[in-house]
Amino acid sequence: MKSLRHLLIFAATLSLTGCSLISVTPEGDKAVPPKFPHDEISNAGWAHTQAQSFMAWASLMGTDEQRAAVDGRVVNIGGDWSDRSGMAWLLTDHVDSEEARIVADAFSQWEENADIPVRVAIYGSAQELLYLGCSEGEGAERVQPCV
Repeated sequence: MKSLRHLLIFAATLSLTGCSLISVTPEGDKAVPPKFPHDEISNAGWAHTQAQSFMAWASLMGTDEQRAAVDGRVVNIGGDWSDRSGMAWLLTDHVDSEEARIVADAFSQWEENADIPVRVAIYGSAQELLYLGCSEGEGAERVQPCV
């Protein structure tokens, strides 16, 4: 009876604080990203600035293929990809998974991303997932589909 009371208190605390055990993102390389959280980005200015910075880098440092896939085509960048359990979400105007793969390759080489493992989800114009990739970091030139 006592443990049931503790469980009810715990559940009430979770519901009052807005927490949910269901919304906890599983850790590991096999986590499936949710639908692009475009409407849930807490700092839309930061997401847009990240996209502008990434596109500027690609126009200067990317291959011709990357410039064509990235320049003017990335709307927002969200997420926290700074450690292995995080993921970047890029919203683009693409409709093709091959173009999305090229964007993911460029993203894995952008600034400090080239030195760290990066998981990246590329979303298209209808906010559908086009490509989910993982890079090994340390100068890897291509992301591989996450398994």
